[in-house]
Amino acid sequence: MMLYKTPAAFLLIFLRTCLSITHTSKDAHVTCLFHEDCILPCSFRPTGAVVIHWYKQQIPVHSYYYNKDQFGLQNKHFSGRTCLFNSQIAQGNASLVLRKVKVQDRGRYKCYTSTRKGNQESFVNLGVKAPIQLVKIELTEEKATCLAQNIYPAPQLFWSTEPPTDPGSLHNHTRNTPDSKGLFTIESSVSILGNISQYAYFCSVLSADGSQVWTASVKRQGINRWK
Repeated sequence: MMLYKTPAAFLLIFLRTCLSITHTSKDAHVTCLFHEDCILPCSFRPTGAVVIHWYKQQIPVHSYYYNKDQFGLQNKHFSGRTCLFNSQIAQGNASLVLRKVKVQDRGRYKCYTSTRKGNQESFVNLGVKAPIQLVKIELTEEKATCLAQNIYPAPQLFWSTEPPTDPGSLHNHTRNTPDSKGLFTIESSVSILGNISQYAYFCSVLSADGSQVWTASVKRQGINRWK
């Protein structure tokens, strides 16, 4: 179990301001690109001094009170990766900047703000996406192999041929493997049908949300790629 030291003055502020909380009606939804910076929106009615807390579930992400950022309770997973728009807080902007987004950052975040006029909670659902950027395909005497790397969420992969063949005749072996960062590598191979120069082989990689389809093809005389 981990113990945190909480400044007495801060605890008093927090307890006093938690008596009445206004909840916003709907969660915001944000999709962030892997390893890019991302903004989680939050706003409040500015009336003088403000206390701001960002949480991921119950994990402290970022805090601001006494007119400055407070990092004493910040979880180490977010260390050095968060900031507010400090020059805009007086105008009611409590949005959080999350830098170098990781797959592990996905989830539901809470923005808590407190002023002398009241307290407010709003929520942001953060999704993470690492788009398809390249599909590789190779051909040997026995099989065609297709590979795409560094994708999130896990993609799907489909084979086809030209001239067309019955999909059931394409005996493939496909693996979706996550790495230490949570990104997926998808690799698949199909056995060659008949004469190696008779067919062109098409490998299509489809993103989990269906927004991307990348296709590569190979035949004995060359390789083509497009999206």
